[in-house]
Formats: sequence, C-alpha cells, structure tokens
Amino acid sequence: MINPFLSVIICTYNRPDFLMDCIQSIVKQIVSGVEILVVDNFGDLNIQEKIHQFKYLDINIQYLFEKNKGLSNARNRGYMEAKGDWVLYLDDDALAFDALLDRVKELIQLNTFDCIGGMYYAKFKKGKPKWISEDYGTNKLFSTVLSECPYYIPHGCVVLYRKSFLMKLNGFSHDFGMKGRQFGYAEETELQFRIANSGGKIGFDPDLKIWHFVHEYRLTALNMIKLNFALGRGHRFDCDIPVLLRFKLLVFSFVGLFIKRIPEALFKFVFIKDYQWQRAIIYIFGPTSYHLGRF
Repeated sequence: MINPFLSVIICTYNRPDFLMDCIQSIVKQIVSGVEILVVDNFGDLNIQEKIHQFKYLDINIQYLFEKNKGLSNARNRGYMEAKGDWVLYLDDDALAFDALLDRVKELIQLNTFDCIGGMYYAKFKKGKPKWISEDYGTNKLFSTVLSECPYYIPHGCVVLYRKSFLMKLNGFSHDFGMKGRQFGYAEETELQFRIANSGGKIGFDPDLKIWHFVHEYRLTALNMIKLNFALGRGHRFDCDIPVLLRFKLLVFSFVGLFIKRIPEALFKFVFIKDYQWQRAIIYIFGPTSYHLGRF
C-alpha cells in the first residue's frame, strides 16, 4: 500500500469540545499510513491551535479551513486534499470504538466494496429524555456480518469511501447536507445513489463502529418535526419515486393525520401511562412533515 493509504476526514462546525474528544478517540489508534484531516467550516483559530498540540504525538494531522459554508463543501475539500486512496468520514461529534482503524485496514485489504457504512450508537451528554424511544439515534443493524447493501444504508457519520469514486463523481452535491446549524441531510445518500448507478459496490459492516452524540438542542418535538421535513427534502433526489406518486403519498399522509394518527395519539395520551405529549406530536405531524419535504 502507498503511504498514506487512509485519510480520516473530520468536518467540523463550531463544536470544539466535541471535536477534541473525537480526535482523541482516533489518535490513539493511529498507525503508519494514516493521516487525519480536520476541515473547519466555521473558522475557529482556537481549533487550529488545539490541533497543533497533537503534533507531539508524531502523527500526520492537518487543519484545513473551508470558507464556503455547507457540510458538502467541507467534505469535498477533505477528499480533494486527502493523500490516501481511501477516505473515512467521521462526524465531529463521533467517538471511535477502540478497534475502528484496525477494522478499516481490514476492509481496505479485502477490497470488496467501494463504499462501506457502519454502526453508530446514540450517546447523550445529559441523559436521554423519557419521551425519546430507546433506540433513537442508533443505527438499525442491517446485517450481523459484512455484506452488500442498498445505497441508502450507509450514514455519513461513519462511512469509508474509495477516493477514486469521489473524484469520478465530483464528490458530494452542494444541494444537500447541513449548512451551519440549518438542518439538511442526505448528501451521502445522494452520492451513494450515484456510486451505485456508476457500478460501485456498497456494503455494510457491523464492526465499523462509533458512538454518536445526540445534541440537546435537537431534543424537542418541534425540532423533531423539522428534522423530518429536512430528511424529506434531502430525499428529493430519488428518481425512483415519481412526482405524482409523491403527491399521492402526501395526500394520504394528510388524510391519515385526521383519520388515524390524531385519534390514536389522543387515545394513547389519555389511556397509556407514560405516553408523553412530545411523542404524540411527533407521531401526528412527523410523517406529513416528511412528505412535505419531498416537494
């Protein structure tokens, strides 16, 4: 393998404490042939100084400032600066499991897939609110072994890409993804849609694992509904669902809101112990918000 064979790319936006914890979880695993690129989309000089502190560990870690706002811009800057043939994207609020980079090296040596997603497990800094479901923020286990999967299974908080595909397809679309604190999603899903249509193989590995923080500011009923809208907006690229069918699904969602979801939610709220009002609101309006986002 050439040196480096892997570039770990961590894109960040004004979350220095989370970022430092993320880097700490990675640097202790660094082996020869791995570089870390931190792409700052906010412009925090303190972050740059803190990253330089890791130089004493004699590891290849670099700071990059991307002035064009948007997660897709930051991710594209990362792979364009990367020297490795493979790039591993981690969110700045992720914590790597201890054997993450060992597993990445094994996957690269297997050379079976062009894009591989993994498992992320929810982590709450101040505890999980009672109204949040037990599995909220944790990825669904697609398979118990390394296996091929649909393009929409890998999630951007932990995905390994063959860099040649990123270059071939011009990376992530600027029409999708977070822009500062503005909710936006599906930039990785849209890219993986194009990878699959270009003959690439997409896989899921249950042993590619991270912890992923669920931020407190998101844990409100209103923000949950906004997240559904942003997710629907992010899925507009999917040409498998024609406009007329999307409209039909939206109409059905509006109808279902009145004849199904409102009565059910009211019944549960009145008669089921510990069924919180936040869960009722999200159950009632979440699906319709998603289908509105599709337009």
